[in-house]
Amino acid sequence: MSKRKTNPKFIWILLKCLILSYSALFIANASAKDPDTLKIIEVPFYKTLTIDLPIDAELRPWESGIYFWYIQKLQLTPEKDKVFKVAPYNLDVVISEAPQSDFDYAKWRKSLAEDGVEIIDEVPEGVLYSSANVLHILTYYHTGQEHVLGKATLFDTEDLVKARTMFEVLQSFTPNTKQRKFTAPFNIVNELQTKEIPQDNPLADELSALIQKNLTKKRLLDVDTLDGFWGKISAFNETIEIFPELETDTLEKFADEADQYGWDIRFHQAYLPGKQAGSMVMQSQVNPMSFITYCLFQDSDLNLLVSIPSTVSVTKQLEFVHQCNHLTTAQSLPWMTPQWHSKLFYYKRVKPVDEPEGWFTVFDDNDNPDDYFFGAVGVLDAEGNLVIPNRFEEIEWTDGYFVGQSKLGKELLSKSGESLLIAENFRHIDNNLYFVWEEDNQQGVFDLKNNAWIIPLAEHYIEKLDDSDLFTFRKVSKSTSMSVSYGKVGLMNREGAVLLKNEYDHFWLNTHLNVIVAQQRTVSGSRATSRFGIFDMKGEQLVPFQYDRVLNVQEAIINLRKDELWYQYSVQ
Repeated sequence: MSKRKTNPKFIWILLKCLILSYSALFIANASAKDPDTLKIIEVPFYKTLTIDLPIDAELRPWESGIYFWYIQKLQLTPEKDKVFKVAPYNLDVVISEAPQSDFDYAKWRKSLAEDGVEIIDEVPEGVLYSSANVLHILTYYHTGQEHVLGKATLFDTEDLVKARTMFEVLQSFTPNTKQRKFTAPFNIVNELQTKEIPQDNPLADELSALIQKNLTKKRLLDVDTLDGFWGKISAFNETIEIFPELETDTLEKFADEADQYGWDIRFHQAYLPGKQAGSMVMQSQVNPMSFITYCLFQDSDLNLLVSIPSTVSVTKQLEFVHQCNHLTTAQSLPWMTPQWHSKLFYYKRVKPVDEPEGWFTVFDDNDNPDDYFFGAVGVLDAEGNLVIPNRFEEIEWTDGYFVGQSKLGKELLSKSGESLLIAENFRHIDNNLYFVWEEDNQQGVFDLKNNAWIIPLAEHYIEKLDDSDLFTFRKVSKSTSMSVSYGKVGLMNREGAVLLKNEYDHFWLNTHLNVIVAQQRTVSGSRATSRFGIFDMKGEQLVPFQYDRVLNVQEAIINLRKDELWYQYSVQ
C-alpha cells in the first residue's frame, strides 16, 4: 500500500470537529452510586455558575410562546430576562437583573410555612414542597448583580424520586449546595464497564453492509476514497462518516493534540489490528454536553475509522462505543487479496472498462514524467495485476487489443500487455491488418498476425477499396509544410502485389458483377477528357478504355458510351 502525502482528511477532521484526543485512559473519580441514579454532567451555565444537566438534556433559551412568572416584586418575562428551559424535563431557569430588593428568599420561604405548605425536601437555597396536590420546586441564588431562580411544577405527586432528582438538578447552580443522592456524575468508563457483552451486534452487521456497498474495487483504488464516505446506521438512526486509514495509530495521532483543540479524553480503548477494535470518546472543554466518538476497526485487512458527530445524543454514543468495543475482525470483501491491497488508495482516477470485464484503467499522478493531466494511465486486470504499466496519456480497448496514446504516438498492446505495434498513428482495417501512418507522409499496411508489412511504409496514400480485399494507392507528387499532393491511383491486393499501376484517376467496386470500373483522365491544354474501362478482381482488363462516359457503375447493368452510342455490360 502506498504512503499518503500530507493528509488533508486529518486536517479537515480537526477543523470540522475541533477534535483530537488524549492518549491515556481517563477515569473520573465519580461517586459510587446506584445504577438507577440520574447521570448528570456539570456544564458552564452563567458567568462562573455551573449546572448539573442530565446526559440526555439540553439547556435551551426560551424561543417562542407566552411566558411570565410573578413572584413577590419580580415580574419575569423573556422580553427583559434570560429564560432557559431544561429539555425534555420541563425545568425553568431564569436570570433577572431586577433590583435585589425585588425578591427576598427568606421572606418567601417564611410565607410557605405560614400557609401550611408541606415541605418535602429543603436545602439552604431551595425547597421541594407540595401545594394543592402538586409538587413544586424553587431554587434561588443571587450573584450580587442578578437573581437566578430555578422552577418546576410536577403534577405527578406520587413520583417523589423523580421530584427529588429534579430538585437536585435545579439546586446544582447554587454554589453552596452540591447534594447528590439521586444524581451521579456521568462517567463513561464506569458505564461501559457495567454494560453486558452484547450477544448480537447490530453495528457489526450494518458496517459490513456499508462496506460491501460502498467499498468497491473502483472506489478503493482511488486515492480520494481516503477522504471518507457517508453511510446510514439505522440501529442508531444516524448518518456517519467512514474513513479508510493507512496507518493503525490514528487514534494516538488524534490524541497528541486533543487538549490544544479544546477536548478531553473520557475513554480510550487501544486498536490492535486483527485482535481488538479501538475506540475513543472525547468531551468538549467549552461545552461539556458535547461528545464525539471514534471507532477504529479492521475489515478485509482495511483499517476503517467511523466518526460519530457531537449532534448525536450521549446515550447513543455510549451504546455505539459499547458495540464498537466488541467488533471482531471481519472479511466483508472476499475478493480482497494482497495483490489488490497493494494497489489501494493510490490512483488519481479509476475507470472500469467495458471489456475485458472486471478490468480497470488507472491513472498514476505520482509517477507521471510526461505530466499528463490525469496522470499516466495503465491497466489493471480482474486480479489486480498491472498488466500495462502507467505510461500513456489515454488507453482504450478496441477490436480485441489495447490502444495506448502517448506523446510519442500510438501503441497497440495485447491483453497480456505485449507491445505489438508502435507508430505515429494507425487504424484497424479488418482481421489482423492495420493502416499505419508515420512522419513525412509515410503510410503502409501491417499484418499483425504475421508481424510483417503487407504494404511497406512509403510516401503514398493508401485506402481500402470499399468492402473488397483490395487497396488503392497514390504516390506523393508534391509535399510542403502546408499541404500534400498525390498523383494517379493504382491497385494492390491483400498480399501487397500491384495489380494495376498508379495510372488511373478513380476506381469503383461493383459487387453485383464482381468487377472494377476504372477511369483514366487526360489533359491537353485546357481540355480534359476521360476514358472508362472495366477490370476483374485480379486486375485483368475486361473492357478496354474506349468509352467516354459511364453510368450505373455499381449496379447489375453498367452503361457505357462510345461514339454517342450506349452499350451495356452485365453478367455474361
